[in-house]
Amino acid sequence: FEYSDFRMEDEKTVSVNVKNVGSVAGDEVVQLYTDSAGREDQPMLKLIRFKRVSLQPGESINVKFSLDDRCFTLFDMEGEEHIYEGEYTLYVGGSLPTERSYALGASKAESLKLKI
Repeated sequence: FEYSDFRMEDEKTVSVNVKNVGSVAGDEVVQLYTDSAGREDQPMLKLIRFKRVSLQPGESINVKFSLDDRCFTLFDMEGEEHIYEGEYTLYVGGSLPTERSYALGASKAESLKLKI
């Protein structure tokens, strides 16, 4: 599967094109992650949305995800939820966007910056 044209549709929606570049039909779980805006007391990445798509060989689809405040909620050491202002990076792909995933054959994730 190949990902392209990851972008903001409007202030509450992101979209990405997903294409089956293989020779057989397949399912892909499109995953949307956010980082922690540089906060060292938080996990590096958080899965915030996902959708399963089924595509025939050569077929493409535009996948949209809605964003809300919960997508950017982080927890302090007392377990209280907060939305911290900063620049977040959103990642979309078929796996966790890490070097290990890529070494195992995952497609490269698309990314974009979003200021909260």
